[in-house]
Amino acid sequence: MPHTRSPKFRSSQQPGTLVVTHTTAVGVLAGAVVKRGLKGEPAEVRFASARTLKAVLEEARQDGIGHIYVLGHRLYERAGEVLHCIRELLEFGVRVTWLGAPDFPDPSWPDLRKIVDLHVPSHAKNLVHAAAIHFKALKDGYVKQLWEGPLGEARADTTGAIAHDLAAAMVDRYWQYDDRKAAHDALETIAAATPYPAEMLKAVAVFRRYGPTHLTGKSEAVREVRRRIGLLKDHPNARVIIHGETGTGKEIAARLIHMGSPRAEQPFLAENCATLRGELLLSHLFGHEKGAFTGADRTREGLFEHAHGGTLFLDEIGELDLTAQAFLLRVLQEGKLRHVGGYQDIEVDVRVIAATHRDLRELVSDGSFREDLYYRLSALTLIMPPLRERPEDIPFVAGELLWDLWVELNPARKGRRPTLSPKARLILQGYDWPGNTRELQNVLTQALVENRLNGMGELLEERRRDRWTLPPAPAVQRPLEAEAPPAAGGPAERKLGDSDERFCTGEAPLDEVVGEYLLWLYRRHGTKSAVQRIAAVSQGRVERRLAPLLKL
Repeated sequence: MPHTRSPKFRSSQQPGTLVVTHTTAVGVLAGAVVKRGLKGEPAEVRFASARTLKAVLEEARQDGIGHIYVLGHRLYERAGEVLHCIRELLEFGVRVTWLGAPDFPDPSWPDLRKIVDLHVPSHAKNLVHAAAIHFKALKDGYVKQLWEGPLGEARADTTGAIAHDLAAAMVDRYWQYDDRKAAHDALETIAAATPYPAEMLKAVAVFRRYGPTHLTGKSEAVREVRRRIGLLKDHPNARVIIHGETGTGKEIAARLIHMGSPRAEQPFLAENCATLRGELLLSHLFGHEKGAFTGADRTREGLFEHAHGGTLFLDEIGELDLTAQAFLLRVLQEGKLRHVGGYQDIEVDVRVIAATHRDLRELVSDGSFREDLYYRLSALTLIMPPLRERPEDIPFVAGELLWDLWVELNPARKGRRPTLSPKARLILQGYDWPGNTRELQNVLTQALVENRLNGMGELLEERRRDRWTLPPAPAVQRPLEAEAPPAAGGPAERKLGDSDERFCTGEAPLDEVVGEYLLWLYRRHGTKSAVQRIAAVSQGRVERRLAPLLKL
């Protein structure tokens, strides 16, 4: 995050104190504990990443700062330049205190210890706890709740849990809407232990409802997307269409537009229009009456009714058939719908956000998408850039995904947190990522499970080779023919979907489609390990899916 500065507080005669922390929930809470530990001494707070830390320290020297607290930064390849800057600060008589915690180690600590006051309490549970230990605030009940909050053990209604979620929510606002002031306001409020304003309490409620939701990255491309989302969220009834390749974060963008709007405390529902066809899709979106079609044994509300007051996200909108498009157009025009098989108008208040990876104008030209619906949906547009157009963001995206995967695979968080070396980050930046973030997540999962974080180059080379031999993914609406004819005299190879005409109409359940696809891969490649690798699914799932099919 580009560093942010709080208002100046000091006179030119008296050197001040500067607290430099990082833009995370733990960073905000640790900064609040340091502010309390200073016991009213005027102190400015600035947020900085490892990338911007040197610039912040240089500004501190120019501003006449007398004492700097640096909280938990990990330097990696920035260590040399930061250490040089600190030595210059010391020559000017600036005191530097560096706080760290064992759960977030930094290889540069031995070098730092030689020139600064480095404090890494061995029994500190996190950086907030380390700050409390340094300022001898362990008997402060309020501070105790602050460092217990990030441990995830406190009840949701406790001070520590609320403070942690407030810090996390306000940090997320930077990554969501490029709001550079929110985290600083949260830090000051938590440090002062004053009642939280209504806006902050609402932010906590929204955060708890949706969890951390943001677009990771610092490139100009992703910052422009954040600024655009910041504008779109303030118009709760305006329809938006999001363009972007698979894996670029279209649903995340839609969720952010909803979360920042007055509709945030109402439902957000998402549906992929490519997964269903015919009456099933109409029923799913608009509901149906009892007896409307075979199997309709009761009246059922659709997604539009369930999303009343909130937002409905329709992904792959270009896959809607013309009948569903006519139903959707009426809802957008009149705010009313009718159940399939029904005659009564039902009013709904739903913001529709659509997304597609296709050019809808071409679909309009060839008659497969209604022109009037296109103009109804595309009042406002948002374009999501692919990873290959923002390679500078890949290390940040990869680092966040790696942390999430590690927590998922290791809930107890035992052992050292895995990290990417500078070489591995460069290798990731050099790959073109046709599957964008989803492909990156698959690669990191494989690297983590197979302990190949240091063999990233070889792993990506394997994927490049597989890309040329990978069969096209089966379209839900049509069967996929086998490439090779059956051997002479042998049994005909089973084709994907030839056992059920529903595979031709798109009405087959998704579980069956997945099973048929895995079977097709097994027939083509001959081993279950190849199926597991190409389909990027677990060994257990391959076994469970194939076992009944191989008996047929």
